[in-house]
Amino acid sequence: MVELALVLPVLLLLLLGTVEFGRFFGTYLSLQHAAREGARLYLTGASMPDVEARIRDTAYLVPQNEKDRIAITLSRSADPVVGSVVRVYLSYPFAFLFPFLGVVFGNPVDVEVSLEMGV
Repeated sequence: MVELALVLPVLLLLLLGTVEFGRFFGTYLSLQHAAREGARLYLTGASMPDVEARIRDTAYLVPQNEKDRIAITLSRSADPVVGSVVRVYLSYPFAFLFPFLGVVFGNPVDVEVSLEMGV
């Protein structure tokens, strides 16, 4: 029984840390996908509000009530012609569910994605 009392907290920390890392990495991948979708749409000449709406819609692992917290910066080098470049920068404040990781890494942690796509 003593061994269980010594090992169980360490195993729980590892398990909860793995779950939180999965949530964090999943959110990062979701934002990366949303940035690609927004860049593709922006290259077609779509308006900025349409692109921002597409980015928020395709960030599927960001909770629905927090999608307005995604900071979006769009820039285009020229009108959509051959050789033009689109830059998309996204930032989202990710909050840990378990407080022990928030103490170590800070809570919230900004998940930042930067993407550059050319025609």
